[in-house]
Amino acid sequence: MAEFRTEYYTPMDRAYHERAEFDPARPNANIEEPIFPVAQVGQTVPEHDPSGRFKNILQNVQAAIRGGTGNLQIVFQTPLDSAIGGRPKAYGAEVRQAIKEVAMANEVLITGMEMPTSLTNMSGWDIQRGVVDEEKRQRDLDEVKEMVRFAAEVGQGGGVDIVSWEYDRPIHRAEWWDKEGKDAKAFKSLAKEELKKEEVRFVDNRSGQIGSIPIREGIPMFIDPETFKPIDPIEKEPILWGYDDFENYAKSKGKSASEVIKEHFLNEQKNMAIAQRGYYLEHLTHAKKMKEHFDEALELAQKGKTDQLAPQFREEYEKDPDTFVKRMQKESEYQKKLEQSYFAGLQEQGRIRVQTEERMAHWEPMEDYTLKKSAQSYAEAGMAAMQMQDKIGPQNLKQDLYVGPEIGWPQYYGSHPKEFVSTIMRAREEMVEVLTDRERCKDYGFDSPLSRTRAEEEAKRHIKGTFDTAHMGMWLQNFHPEMPWHKRIGEFNKWYKEQIEWLAKEHKKHDVIGAVQAVDSAGAAHGHLPPGQGILPVKEAMEILRTKGGFNGYVTSEGHEEEKFGEGRILLKTWQHFNSPISSGYGPGAPVGQRWANVQHGYFGKTYSPFFMFGAYAPSNEFKLWSEVPLE
Repeated sequence: MAEFRTEYYTPMDRAYHERAEFDPARPNANIEEPIFPVAQVGQTVPEHDPSGRFKNILQNVQAAIRGGTGNLQIVFQTPLDSAIGGRPKAYGAEVRQAIKEVAMANEVLITGMEMPTSLTNMSGWDIQRGVVDEEKRQRDLDEVKEMVRFAAEVGQGGGVDIVSWEYDRPIHRAEWWDKEGKDAKAFKSLAKEELKKEEVRFVDNRSGQIGSIPIREGIPMFIDPETFKPIDPIEKEPILWGYDDFENYAKSKGKSASEVIKEHFLNEQKNMAIAQRGYYLEHLTHAKKMKEHFDEALELAQKGKTDQLAPQFREEYEKDPDTFVKRMQKESEYQKKLEQSYFAGLQEQGRIRVQTEERMAHWEPMEDYTLKKSAQSYAEAGMAAMQMQDKIGPQNLKQDLYVGPEIGWPQYYGSHPKEFVSTIMRAREEMVEVLTDRERCKDYGFDSPLSRTRAEEEAKRHIKGTFDTAHMGMWLQNFHPEMPWHKRIGEFNKWYKEQIEWLAKEHKKHDVIGAVQAVDSAGAAHGHLPPGQGILPVKEAMEILRTKGGFNGYVTSEGHEEEKFGEGRILLKTWQHFNSPISSGYGPGAPVGQRWANVQHGYFGKTYSPFFMFGAYAPSNEFKLWSEVPLE
């Protein structure tokens, strides 16, 4: 911890007790209680040097420590599909030990690891391929488990967070969306745009393939959306239904809108296949009869049994036998081709019917399927953290090992506080179910099940989330775009703090937040400014989490954007904005610790060089220039 103007007084010295009288706070000093002490406010350290000076991970950690951080989070950047260049696989035993010893020697705590942003979910959803892939989910899970081991060996505990983009849900169908509430009014322009490309998606639980049912133009239904009574297709045309109509109808049936849409769409395909199959079967039967008819006439003509021909054939044969034979041959070949065509159509419609029935049985709504897989993955990762902690021994760790989501971006599930908390709670429930099940627990390496109380404690300890204030600020992108900028910012910050109030209550009840990344932004885009340098109410949010939510964990500044204007701003500006104490007096009667306002006119943390000299760099008073102009 930095100490400024520390005086070497003892309790026997008068100045020890009266120093405050001669060292009053500056007029502009902020004497309010600090939000968090310096030691609790740290910074993120990138795996690779963003300045392009090719420093390695150990040098980046050392640089952050020299900058004064008391704790740090390592942010990994190497994509998961990169075979070389980084991630835990690239750091051997000696490098791991060196990072650990550097942190221990400087009494700095490594609070956690952030997974590369190429890992955007734990559900297995592959954005590029448009599939929810079990193989991808397992690969991602293995990477997280490797990071848990790295955190245990290097950081002596802490969290592993994964940015939460579980699937790209439409905002107007989110579980927290109130059609008549404040959110609906704030984000109505986004909801309007989403309606233009409205579709309902399903995942085939056998292959992970995503199937979509477009409803943006409406789906024609022979049911009245007001009364839910059938419409006579002979007398009236169908009515186009939107998602809201299906939702209202589903409620009357005790089902979900997705389920009703799937049933209607797939039953329609199935019935169409059945109807088409009947069409092809009828025409196939007719083609077979016609071929038999022409073949029989041809055979009778060739055997000279013309008296047995039908009257119209006998008359045609008598006029020109050769022409008749050729025509019969041609007609027979044509009917054979028709027969083959109808038979192929019959087969195809049979396949469609069977495929449709299989889809009916195996299609699951994308939101249900992805969130179920996400909960499974976080539960498995949480159990891996639990097992690693038990193996190393809690006494050898400075903090619990845990994994969890980092609140994501607005267009994806996991970005709203309610989705963030729901993801964590769902994962904990899954972990508890596994740990208390006599058979399932053995699949994950446990000899016997745990009691429910113990399982709930372990799940709570090893599954927690990371709250990123800048990610939360990205909701500004679609918040009342019709408002003037200053009014829009004011209203947004009110909404922002309301969400934090809710999150604080949930944290107090369930302890869902493991760490906070305190980040600011100058606009609605994803920014990385130190708190206080942008437009977001980061300080107020942290005050709410601390006072109303009881959050007392580690806060990490991720303000890398301004490091090019002065190294250390990521940390110094955060300390300044949070009014963190720089030092505290020692012994009875000592004055209160100094704040940033007392020393903010010093030379550190500036984006420019000082205008005067310090310490040994300044010449003695005996030296003077010929002009007698002071060097200072």
